Amino acid sequence: MTEERQPYSTFTAIDVARDRETLIKLSGGRTIPYIYSLGINSTVPYVKLVGSSMGQKLFSWTEQIIVPPGEMVTIANGSYHPGDIWIQSGADPSALPARVTVPVGLTQTEVGKGIFQNVPKFNLDTRRARRAFVQGIPDNSLAVEFTAQGISRLRSHFVQPAIPAELRTPTFVSTVTVPPGTPGLLALGKDARPGDGVHALLDEASFLWADQISFPVGTSGAVYYVLEYI
Repeated sequence: MTEERQPYSTFTAIDVARDRETLIKLSGGRTIPYIYSLGINSTVPYVKLVGSSMGQKLFSWTEQIIVPPGEMVTIANGSYHPGDIWIQSGADPSALPARVTVPVGLTQTEVGKGIFQNVPKFNLDTRRARRAFVQGIPDNSLAVEFTAQGISRLRSHFVQPAIPAELRTPTFVSTVTVPPGTPGLLALGKDARPGDGVHALLDEASFLWADQISFPVGTSGAVYYVLEYI
């Protein structure tokens, strides 16, 4: 009888929304489990299995996804932001990526005469990240007020009554003034600066900035989230 071996292949799903199931189906073998992992080209840090006897456990880079014999599971986005999912087969999981970039659209609101507030259309999953930034704020001749926000998912859902009221807030807010013509990345960690070695991050990050630049009618702005894991 021929020994069963797992075929090697790569599965992809592009721009998968938060918590959305993909068309990726992973099977176990006839007599042996098949092993998969989250590929290094993925722009989301977590996926989950739907229809598995193991439940909806989250899997990330460097971890094996083991599908028992005879099972078929569906991959879903287990991250807090949308993005691309790459799954590779084989026993050797991918390494942690050095950097991941995620494009995000902006929503602009005029909050005062000639003052515009810009917010992202989705938050960023900062679990496992050492540093997180925003890149792509347009050149301007005026200073920009930039506010980074961190969100703790655990505290958002499970606030113990014994925790003092001043410690129950599941977020931090950190605001800096960005001088005119400042290039590079704006940090999303609490009180972080671009040169910091590690940022103080929670589970999710968001931001807003106010300036005097309006988008043309019928268009919206776009920037990039940047996550660094190493």
